[in-house]
Amino acid sequence: MAYSAIKLYKENKDGKKFVIIYYKHDGSTLRHRTGIVLPIKDFDKKASRVKPSNHSYESYNEIISNAHELIEDIILDYVKRNGIKPSGKYIKDQLKAGRKIRKQTLDADLIDCYSDFLNEKKILFTSPDKSPTSLRDYVSTKNALIEYSQVNGPSCPTDLNDMKWLNKFNIFLSKPRPKLKDYRFKTSEQNDKTRSKRFGVLKNFGDWLLKEKFLNDTEILDNFKVIVQDKSYYTLKLEELGLIQNHKFKSIPQQKAIDMFVVACHTGLRYSDVTRINKARIRIHKKVSILILNNQKTKVKIEVPLSEKVLQILDKYNYNLNLMTSQKTNYYIHKALKNINPFLDEYEYGLEGDTLPKHELVTFHTGRRTFITNLVNNNVSLNAIMKMTGHKKISTLQKYINPDYDLVMDNIRIFNDL
Repeated sequence: MAYSAIKLYKENKDGKKFVIIYYKHDGSTLRHRTGIVLPIKDFDKKASRVKPSNHSYESYNEIISNAHELIEDIILDYVKRNGIKPSGKYIKDQLKAGRKIRKQTLDADLIDCYSDFLNEKKILFTSPDKSPTSLRDYVSTKNALIEYSQVNGPSCPTDLNDMKWLNKFNIFLSKPRPKLKDYRFKTSEQNDKTRSKRFGVLKNFGDWLLKEKFLNDTEILDNFKVIVQDKSYYTLKLEELGLIQNHKFKSIPQQKAIDMFVVACHTGLRYSDVTRINKARIRIHKKVSILILNNQKTKVKIEVPLSEKVLQILDKYNYNLNLMTSQKTNYYIHKALKNINPFLDEYEYGLEGDTLPKHELVTFHTGRRTFITNLVNNNVSLNAIMKMTGHKKISTLQKYINPDYDLVMDNIRIFNDL
């Protein structure tokens, strides 16, 4: 016979109720919150269980059962030693003392903690010398944690130092999002490089949890690594770029996305810099239009000569290329390239022979790779390229270069004459 009961308690601002472990003896009442909040319709009062109609019912029921079992163990242990039942206050004191599971494991919600952490980061990233792209990584990580909780139930700070949880979260990030009734995911399936960024943010978050005393240790989190596989990024050849910029797209959003992308291919600019182009940032030098601005990510001054095609596109949109979000731009680039036959061809992008249609491998950032690679293949000096791209190190620039193997083979033929 159970001494305590699983019940619903109170109601929050969303009209949902808290699932608690209820116990009363000798005038002292315990209402221990499990961290689960539910609509009344999702709770079976007779069975004291979350109904299968709730998509997270399995993980929710496991959390509730663990909390119930913990409190029952505390009561049974006291009864065995003293022959009477303990007061509710005694159980509260035992939970605070960390009997079996520390208090924050049951009470502290990981997303609530992350929200506090993110608020501190937002203050930090308002500094003019910080890149807004870094803050987006922190916001995206929060979205991923929220969506993980939608599928797998709530998490607590100590989960971050649990190998099983870390592996489960990594797998969740790598897979397509499941379909949930009345819920729309903000994130999607993520590649190894993006997942590595998410875990980098989590390690920073782990340090914050350590400082705030939600964690005693982050060794497992610190040693967790996402394996980032070497891959050959797809880069457009000049002939392919010509096909794209000369194609007339029937869809207006697709044409806008392609126009923005063509500017990136001709200038090597990131999305965040393309959307900041305006007339005031363009100077004329020896009849050549030169874009001068501080790179948004690194704050390095860049100077990029503008091609006639870029000037045509800028004039078309009245020198305002902030036409849509980066996510929408990539979406419409993929849709647009499906209209051009060569981009339906498969391309081998991984070391294991993995292939995808070319249109799926092109993103807005492909424009930066295309710009750098084609300049290198046409013997433009790396120093001149760095002046245009804002790279501080040649080693970083080299990661953007896809060598033209036809040119390489022509060079290798010199050894045939030996």
